[in-house]
Amino acid sequence: MWLAAWSEPGVKRAARIADGWIVDPIQSISVVKAQADLYREECAKNGRKPFVCLMRDAVIADTVERASVLAEPTMETHRWYFEHGAFVPDEQLANVHSVSDLSFKVAAKDRIIHGDADAIIEQLGRFEDIIKPDYLIIRMRHPGGPDQQQSLDDIQMFGEQVIPRL
Repeated sequence: MWLAAWSEPGVKRAARIADGWIVDPIQSISVVKAQADLYREECAKNGRKPFVCLMRDAVIADTVERASVLAEPTMETHRWYFEHGAFVPDEQLANVHSVSDLSFKVAAKDRIIHGDADAIIEQLGRFEDIIKPDYLIIRMRHPGGPDQQQSLDDIQMFGEQVIPRL
């Protein structure tokens, strides 16, 4: 059983009772790194083998600029989480005081996998180097979109342009 956890008590619980920990998709890489370190320490204390499942939102496009346009449904989700207190404060959120301050530029840095295939591979490599996940879940669709055809096109582009290069 894998357990998703967004907080320190939840991460400790995952280390104590679960076969793996699912990282939430909205925290920055620095927050996830601290949580992953805590999870691995707690697994060692509990005699359990750590298994980190990194979950990330992804927006793939021909350019980073196009990804920022296509990211609006992702941003709706991130803004909802921000409004409900789910973001752990970090250096990138220092000047974000309201939902209207949470722009794609702020949210995307070290948080949302986005851009063309080269940018996505570079970003995934950064998460691999820093977090060292055992498994990766990519979320490309939210309740607000994109529509089904765009989602299928995104999955196909990811499968053709990213996966063969990982």
